[in-house]
Amino acid sequence: MVRNLTLKITGHRVKVYQISISDNEISQYYRELSEPTWWDHDHEVVSVEAITPATEGKPPHNWIKFNKKDFKVPHRDHTPTERSIFYSYLKAIQMIADSGESGIVCEHDTELLHYIPKLLLLDLEWSLLGHQVAPTGRLVKLACTAMYMTCPMAKWILEQPIWKTGVTHNVDGVLENLLSGISHDVSDPRQPKISKTKNIKYCRQIVHEHIGTTIEHGKEHVSLFKADGKIK
Repeated sequence: MVRNLTLKITGHRVKVYQISISDNEISQYYRELSEPTWWDHDHEVVSVEAITPATEGKPPHNWIKFNKKDFKVPHRDHTPTERSIFYSYLKAIQMIADSGESGIVCEHDTELLHYIPKLLLLDLEWSLLGHQVAPTGRLVKLACTAMYMTCPMAKWILEQPIWKTGVTHNVDGVLENLLSGISHDVSDPRQPKISKTKNIKYCRQIVHEHIGTTIEHGKEHVSLFKADGKIK
């Protein structure tokens, strides 16, 4: 009630569209850790029900063309969970496009570490906001950890032909590549390009090895994926 009252008095900041799987224990474990960090910084959180392998590939979740992933050897097909996160992320982006307002898309395991200055976001068409911590301690940018975008940018992303011609990366790689040439103002390419790493300090992906993850990245990765979604 205090948060709702605070939002009513001050007005909510940028809405956060957080993807999670309602009937998956692992997903809900991370969501319960991460969602309060957004509310505590005055962001309204909108829950986005993830698309899962149970429905991916069936109408209406069958419009993206998946080519073999070619950025690592050996080349391979996308896993069912990798395909599902494409549809989940684009579902959230569609919600921003339909809202008429800017928004942040994040996953169930994304926690907000620092207050994001309003002026920072007002000056941008899009920005990566999150990172994963490498074993060395280095911050690794991940587009799907958290990404801010304006409503026009969300519409622009959805209109790109790559979804029909074929994707060869994971969804974070596809989005990064799409946005590499985009300036502060999508309608004015003369503006300076946006740094992919400048703002990744604000959010962090939570990964607890004893809990596991909900996405499978193939045999070339050390996998923490648990297909049943159960916490044992």
